[in-house]
Amino acid sequence: MSTNPYERIGREESGEFHLIAFVVALVVSTVIHAVLVYFAGGRKITFAGDFLATIEQKLALIAESAIKIDTVEEDPAAPIPDGERNATDPYNVEIEDIFLSVPTATSPAVFEPPPAPGELFASEKPELQKPGAASDAEPVAPWQPREELLMVVDKIVYDDVVPFARRDVPDIDRAMFTPDISLDYKLSEAIEGAATIGTPAYVEPAPPKVDDAEIARTLVGGEERMPEAVEADSVASGETATEFLREIPAEVAPAKPIENVLKTSLAVYRPRRSDGYVYFRVDVERKGAEVLPPLPRDILLVQDASASLSIERLHFCRQAFVDLVGSLLPTDRLNVMKFNTQTSTAFGKTWRKADAAAKAEARTFIAGIQPEGNTDIFNAMNAVLDMPRDPNRVMIVILASDGRSTAGDVRRDSEIIGKFSALNKGGVSVFNIGVSKSSNEFLLSMLSFCNRGGAAAIADDRFGIPGAIKNLYAGLSSPVLADISFMFDSASRAEVAPAMTTHLYLDRPMQLFGRAPEGTKQVVFQARGTANGKRYDMVFDLDLESGQPADKDLATAWATARMYDFVSEHARNPDPMLLAEMNDLGRQYDVTIPFRKRLF
Repeated sequence: MSTNPYERIGREESGEFHLIAFVVALVVSTVIHAVLVYFAGGRKITFAGDFLATIEQKLALIAESAIKIDTVEEDPAAPIPDGERNATDPYNVEIEDIFLSVPTATSPAVFEPPPAPGELFASEKPELQKPGAASDAEPVAPWQPREELLMVVDKIVYDDVVPFARRDVPDIDRAMFTPDISLDYKLSEAIEGAATIGTPAYVEPAPPKVDDAEIARTLVGGEERMPEAVEADSVASGETATEFLREIPAEVAPAKPIENVLKTSLAVYRPRRSDGYVYFRVDVERKGAEVLPPLPRDILLVQDASASLSIERLHFCRQAFVDLVGSLLPTDRLNVMKFNTQTSTAFGKTWRKADAAAKAEARTFIAGIQPEGNTDIFNAMNAVLDMPRDPNRVMIVILASDGRSTAGDVRRDSEIIGKFSALNKGGVSVFNIGVSKSSNEFLLSMLSFCNRGGAAAIADDRFGIPGAIKNLYAGLSSPVLADISFMFDSASRAEVAPAMTTHLYLDRPMQLFGRAPEGTKQVVFQARGTANGKRYDMVFDLDLESGQPADKDLATAWATARMYDFVSEHARNPDPMLLAEMNDLGRQYDVTIPFRKRLF
């Protein structure tokens, strides 16, 4: 190794000089090429041979290199020679060539088999050759048949369908020209449906009577008869038909007239600017103090004992029910029920006569009610229907709750109202009290309105609970006629509300509001009811010409009562058509739709 320090410095300087020279050369070359590209980009490059070639040689070269385009017209149906066919590019074929080309004549050798050995000339005997080696052609796989099965995975319809047994009806005498088919109809539902207030469907007059014997004589073959037996359902069997037409004495016994026990008063309003209707109000009340004595009552007090009621509200409910028990009459019977998700009663599923001992036990049971658990209102109302009912007594239910069902299989308001009303069928009169302003007024009011009650009494606060219960009970002290129903004639086409009324009480006036087409002078309706185990029936003839004049508030009262009928019907059976009728009625009479936010 050299120890000369200058030698290392000289090598380092020499290396740096070569690097600088390379960079400078690269930059100069780049600049020169850029200048040439910019100034000589569009210039033609001339080679040395161009200067030596003559003008004739240049023109000949240009003529040879020029592209010539000629149009050749040929017959598309002309056959293509084999040479040209083979020279054609298979991938450069136009669609028109495929459709317009006509295949050439096919060699007969394709379709004619080779001549048999016997057909060969004697001199042309074939020479047998040894089989050569197998060619390199790919072997063709032999045909192999396959079997595919279709199998049903999810079987819906079974093959072993059992036919219905044949049913025959006994031979019966038939009258000529009577209907051969009659619909299944339940007599009890017909009677119950007819005994409801409202507007029955308009019925056209019956056609004139036909002389069957006269028409029979004009028929070819004389009298027609039914076949010996026909295939029918079990409804048409003899036993079922006999049961269907059997008369129960209690149902067909004539009802006692009550013209002497009830009286009516009539008010009529005719708009100055006619809207096509006349409006009327019917007040129904007892005729005098000596007729229709008060009916005995069965009173069931039902208290919501769920945790949704604060201990303060429950305290005032207990206080009001204790006072109510003390005011019961000796002829009354009572029971007390508390509920959350379960129900419990003071005397089981029986009634106790309202004597001193029963009242004391009832007060003790009420004082022990404590709030706990969730709320199952439908279960509690079902338990109400388990209580025995005496047809000679009026059953009244007074329920205190916030109306918020938080447990059970049936929680929706419309389901609770609809299912309970269908089971009750107006048999039990239900009155509800809301314990606060935040109570579910829709459920409480409609549940009461659809079951011979009225609008729910809603307390402003917990201090108002005793007063609300006391005022409600004051109007229920003296029922005189139970299970009342009204049916108006179809000829007047009157629309009457409410559809279901309460029982007739001495201290609660019963009012019916109606609307009839303009020009109607008379309205007839039938009233039915029960008292002390007896059925009462009467018919009233209302003369609209002699009614007491009223103002336009009567039309508003009719529209309001009609609106509540629509709301209660929609609460039981939600129907968009009812919502449309509510809107039309509200716009026409400027009436507010109750519980609009709950319905729309």
